[in-house]
Amino acid sequence: MSLQSNKRSQPWMCQSSISSRKRRSMTGAASSRSWLQCGSIDASMLTSSQIQEKPDLILIDAEHTNAAVFSDFLSIYRLCQPAAMYAFHDANLIYSGLQNIETFLRHVGIDFASYILPDFLFALATNEGKRTLRPIGERFGLNRQQYFLNARNQVMMAHYEIVRHHFTTQRKLAP
Repeated sequence: MSLQSNKRSQPWMCQSSISSRKRRSMTGAASSRSWLQCGSIDASMLTSSQIQEKPDLILIDAEHTNAAVFSDFLSIYRLCQPAAMYAFHDANLIYSGLQNIETFLRHVGIDFASYILPDFLFALATNEGKRTLRPIGERFGLNRQQYFLNARNQVMMAHYEIVRHHFTTQRKLAP
């Protein structure tokens, strides 16, 4: 099962109509992955009773704040398979929240691996999910220290441009 969170921190889940035979022909093996249809709700409101099968692939593309991504992860990870893979879009905007997620996982003793993938994707796999993610991360992974440094600089420059634009506009309006 796969779970995706939309830009309003609301998970979207879709039921696959692909039969087991069709999945075998697509993947070369029987696939246990399915999608669940459930409409949209806030990630923190999602409960295990709303999910028939624990997801093992999760995309979080939610509100672009560090607090929101951390909250979404905490709300969703408890409902997922122990060996799950998480993908976070726009990693350059939420790098502190992603670091908080890694710190949390270390604190609670969950084994994980994470990679920054081009251009704005943070991929994280827990427990045995690491084996699936590792070849992709090792092949395409970016230097995380440099990535986070560049991301921080981009955010700082964006803030600078906002302030500069504000003061430039205010000078033009002043009598």
